[in-house]
Amino acid sequence: MAIGFATAAREGGVRVDVVSAGRLAQPGAMICAVTAETVGVDERSRQAATEHRAQRLSAELIESARLILGATREERAAVAVMSPRSRSRVFTIAEAVALGETAAERRFAPASGDVDEFVAALNAHRGRLPVTDRRVGPGRQSPWRRAPADPLDLPDAHGSRLAEHTRRVREAVRLSERLVALMAPTN
Repeated sequence: MAIGFATAAREGGVRVDVVSAGRLAQPGAMICAVTAETVGVDERSRQAATEHRAQRLSAELIESARLILGATREERAAVAVMSPRSRSRVFTIAEAVALGETAAERRFAPASGDVDEFVAALNAHRGRLPVTDRRVGPGRQSPWRRAPADPLDLPDAHGSRLAEHTRRVREAVRLSERLVALMAPTN
């Protein structure tokens, strides 16, 4: 997700430092081949994919970040537990896009391209997203059906079929591009 976001930010004129870390990351691990191939759209992103090494998320990284994006609500919650002061700056990427679109519709999103102002606008609109009901049927979960995926999550596709893995990586790139478009300064 980080390489896709960094590429989109560079191409969209958004100045932001991108750091990749995961709470379950195996330090030093390389990026998976599917992700490297999918995000390697130009020489710079191919080089970033080749050089990428996993690192564990730490409270220090969280505290220094202006915007923290995770793939799932579970990851978002884990970040907030590690650093309660980060709650106003941590979102799933799909949530950040949805909140950014809501802020833009209400003409509340800053046009300056300032990351801190954009994050404040996202946080201010948290209560404006529709509540998702993940239950199946009237009032309970069916034991035979999996609950529908949360629309604010981008589930991990490692271990999935190649087509599903590629689809999810492309979705992460698409969300990154949309978020950057919402963050970009308007002139």
